[in-house]
Amino acid sequence: MDALEYAPLASAPPAWPIVRWVHPSLADWADARSFAPERRLGTRLALPFAGACVVGGFVSGFFGWPTGLLHLLGLYHVVERLLPWLSLRQRPFELEGPSGLVRVTLTPEVLVIDRGFDGAELVPTTTQLRWEELRGYYPSPRTLVLLIGEAERLLLPRVALSEFEWGLVLAELEHKLGAPRPARLRGAVRPLAVSGVVLVLWALLQAQF
Repeated sequence: MDALEYAPLASAPPAWPIVRWVHPSLADWADARSFAPERRLGTRLALPFAGACVVGGFVSGFFGWPTGLLHLLGLYHVVERLLPWLSLRQRPFELEGPSGLVRVTLTPEVLVIDRGFDGAELVPTTTQLRWEELRGYYPSPRTLVLLIGEAERLLLPRVALSEFEWGLVLAELEHKLGAPRPARLRGAVRPLAVSGVVLVLWALLQAQF
């Protein structure tokens, strides 16, 4: 039998162009906000901090205000983690980019965005950008976020792409734009500052018992 029949799938040519109709959900936008570079570190620390506060409250051996403060601090970290989703639930019109149905065409050279097919715009519009013209990108657990302009971003939900296509697009972005935008320390400044203040109060109250 011909040996070519056993050639690995990885040797097949890339599946360009990739064409998808996408309509990011509220959860996708919240996920994109949560894992943006300016929030990512705080997002990743929030639930571990919340768990540590709750466990610390139970094992510290004290009840009343000292334990209550730790539990409140844990609740604060949970709210901090959910804040992007809660803010979008209150103000869904503040989505940072096209919120309607969008047709996205990806090739090794350009990104083509077609909008207006769902009536969100008076007439359909087409935007074509070379990868190098993007302001950056970053992946989140649910989406791939492409930074189109200063305040505009395009979300590609992960479920819209196969694992092969996801890796292919990320590899092309890294080749053209470099590594994804790294997490920034300021994303953890507010949670750490609040934690520091509450823990100081906790220590003062604990010393009185």
